Amino acid sequence: EAARAALQVSNDLFQAAARSSRLGIWEWNLITGDVFIIANYLQPHSGNQLASRTTIEAFNALIHPDDRARVTKEVSETLRSGKPFEAEFRLQRGDGRYLWVLSRAELGRNEQNRSRRLIGSIEDIDQIKRQMTELEWQRQMLEEQSVKLAETAQGLNTAKNAAASAHRAKSSFLAM
Repeated sequence: EAARAALQVSNDLFQAAARSSRLGIWEWNLITGDVFIIANYLQPHSGNQLASRTTIEAFNALIHPDDRARVTKEVSETLRSGKPFEAEFRLQRGDGRYLWVLSRAELGRNEQNRSRRLIGSIEDIDQIKRQMTELEWQRQMLEEQSVKLAETAQGLNTAKNAAASAHRAKSSFLAM
């Protein structure tokens, strides 16, 4: 009974943390193809739905079409090599909107050291990606302005040299 109560406290704490964070967890059963995911921020509204079960095919369909081949390749590399998985990609929320996520995972193995499941986290990095895009745009604008300023400075320097040359010529003429 004490173990059950401790497990319930731990489960309640985990659920509260999962509801309040932009971090989720997931598990892909490599044998059945089932995916279990806990990530509230993927739901259209922050309601009561905490966890969902789906298939790997259905989950892959949520990955943005432009990112799907890259993510599949990286997952395949993890399954082949056993190295940890890490990828940034866009994932479709319950309301149809895509958001950027960072997913990391490791292989879970059975007693015979065979890959049985992929277990990982999935973090909402959409705001970070949007800020990075904005910063990149601002960097490009500053770079363009810097080029224009350099061109203007070069033009001013050329005009200054021409004025100095004309002044010398005028002074020489008047001196004669």
